[in-house]
Amino acid sequence: ETLVSVDPLLRMMMSVRKPCRLKMRSSHGKELWWLVKGGEDLRQDERVQQVLRTMNFALQNERQCAQRRLVVHTFAVVPASARVGLVEWVQDTRPLAELLDESLKNANVGILSHRQPASEMNKKVRTSSPSDSLGHEYSKRLGLDSLDPKHAGKHVGKHVDVPRLLVGYAESVKQLPPDLLRLALMRKSQTARMEFELRDHYSQTLATMNVCHYILGIGDRHTSNTLVASNGALIGIDFGHAFGVATQLVPIPELMPFRLTPQTLGVLAPLDAHSLLKRTMTFVMAALRKNRELLKQTMRIFIDDPTLDWKQFAQKNEQTESGQTVEEDLETFTSMKWEGVCQKLDGVHPTDVMLAEIKTQQNVWIRTSVVVQELVQGKHDPRSDRFGKWQAWKEGSAPFLPESVQVAPPR
Repeated sequence: ETLVSVDPLLRMMMSVRKPCRLKMRSSHGKELWWLVKGGEDLRQDERVQQVLRTMNFALQNERQCAQRRLVVHTFAVVPASARVGLVEWVQDTRPLAELLDESLKNANVGILSHRQPASEMNKKVRTSSPSDSLGHEYSKRLGLDSLDPKHAGKHVGKHVDVPRLLVGYAESVKQLPPDLLRLALMRKSQTARMEFELRDHYSQTLATMNVCHYILGIGDRHTSNTLVASNGALIGIDFGHAFGVATQLVPIPELMPFRLTPQTLGVLAPLDAHSLLKRTMTFVMAALRKNRELLKQTMRIFIDDPTLDWKQFAQKNEQTESGQTVEEDLETFTSMKWEGVCQKLDGVHPTDVMLAEIKTQQNVWIRTSVVVQELVQGKHDPRSDRFGKWQAWKEGSAPFLPESVQVAPPR
């Protein structure tokens, strides 16, 4: 099979890096879609995909996981240089953000909401004025609507009226119907069997993806970084923030290990979503921990050959340290990332792992012990939502890892 032609038209994506979608055709008549991405070192994404494939190998060799066909979806990543590369376009998928927005703007949204009439809800979400949109209202409550995001972290930490912020956050959540995502997915189901299979794919991939991403410390999980396939399967994309970097180095540390919010859980209603996911997540975690030595060997590449982004992160961290060269700080940084992954695979409690990552955060303005306690109890502090980008207001609170996944002894 060879490459025959390339479509001369490119589609530019409206994201920070402005990547372009490229279409090619093979000699077998197959159309190949790729995303040309620049401005970041895609070797990290390539290596994350390699680790995820190793995790799939571990899952397929465990009876409980193999019977349930538990798998985390992967795709091809081809780095061309330290700053340019190709990412396989996952076809027949839509971003989670697009589904939520479409459901919210649907003409029948009023019949789904017991809080507001359709006319009032539609007026808020259909308006072309940013000042009237729910997202802008949330940013205004954070006090970030007129600030440069580079300086927003310090502003939130030191100047925001926290009690007022908490009230505003709760009000933003109440403005939304609790079943936006569920109805967006169920519209694809024409029969009861299709609905059952869709929810089954959704729950299995949600549980598997969350555990695998937790082990790898994947951050920046906003609604545009999760794809939803037509069969309900979830696929994570964009792994620029891995190994706890989003907790350690961003102005406002990300404390959410993964998305497990009312909207994502609502898809499984009326079933007991927590019990359903807990059982699957326990099987996945047990399989990964049983094969932890294999996974550790696979992840050694991150330590032996740090990416350009890791070197920059180390240089950024070195500015806050004294008496260390860049090379020494890079070694310290990579060792710390490696230790965090090993602790998760060895069964160290997630609270202790998170506290270790936060202790290196130079701009921490949250009482970490209080926040972590709230996380374990299933609460969510909206101050940990980076500039509203994570869009926690759109989905509400986010509980932490199921208890059985946290404390299960190593096998």
